[in-house]
Amino acid sequence: MKMRPRQLNVLFCLCLMLAFVCISCASKEPPPPPVIEEPVPEEPAPPPVVEEPPPPVEFVHTVKLKGESLSIIAKWYTGELKNWEALAKYNPGLKPNRIFLGDQIKIPTNIMVTQEPLTQQFVDESQPKGKRRAPAGKTDEKKPPSEPTDAEGVPLFGPRDYGK
Repeated sequence: MKMRPRQLNVLFCLCLMLAFVCISCASKEPPPPPVIEEPVPEEPAPPPVVEEPPPPVEFVHTVKLKGESLSIIAKWYTGELKNWEALAKYNPGLKPNRIFLGDQIKIPTNIMVTQEPLTQQFVDESQPKGKRRAPAGKTDEKKPPSEPTDAEGVPLFGPRDYGK
């Protein structure tokens, strides 16, 4: 059986392809076995961090009581009478000798010892002796004797009887 050149070429090509397939299959490494990953338990997410606002750096006192002064306010809130100068510097628009009802005075929290509201009793006790107000219901003033009046309530004039 004689083969023609054309059949020979086809046979040669077939053999060549078979050789390439065999070589390519032989040179490949077997695929690695599949890796089975175990499920990792998820860690619970941390709770959201709530940012607290920073503490205020100043406290605002509103003048509400008669007789308040910067030194009395300083003594009440800081514990030291001499801190009135620090309050005056901290409140540049404030005239230390002229504060009025309704004025707002800023007090730095780093020198404060209390945030309790100022009391009228403390103001009265802190006043100099000449400016102190008498406590309610108690007066040291002597009342002048009542003037005699006539039947209609009109005060009479003339010598007074001061009875002994």
